[in-house]
Amino acid sequence: MQFRSVSGCSATLRREIEADAEDEVLYSKPLNFSTPLDLNHLNAAWEVDIDWTRTSPNRWEGVMTEVERTLFGKVTTVTALKTRVISEGLIDQKAVATITFPPRIARQIGSAEPCVVHADITHRRR
Repeated sequence: MQFRSVSGCSATLRREIEADAEDEVLYSKPLNFSTPLDLNHLNAAWEVDIDWTRTSPNRWEGVMTEVERTLFGKVTTVTALKTRVISEGLIDQKAVATITFPPRIARQIGSAEPCVVHADITHRRR
């Protein structure tokens, strides 16, 4: 994962997001592709819950919403993904994650609301 831009996030939150992304570099799980390809079948392997829509033969789009309940309200992350299957061993994604915090948490972490992260994700067969 490589970040293109991060806005509205405190410096501390940005460091945490970037550290989590570096951990993902270590993630490795072999995937079996269905024929014809349907990214909905890869949700379990990628540990996500995305409703994928095919927009052209090698392109898919999907949105995932995650909600974390806290004592001060919900932290909601909505991630929109554009995916391009380049080959059987290479998939590129453009992700935009929008994180909204309850006002009290936003003040505590010094983060403007919402925090928006633009990232490029590459899945590569080794």
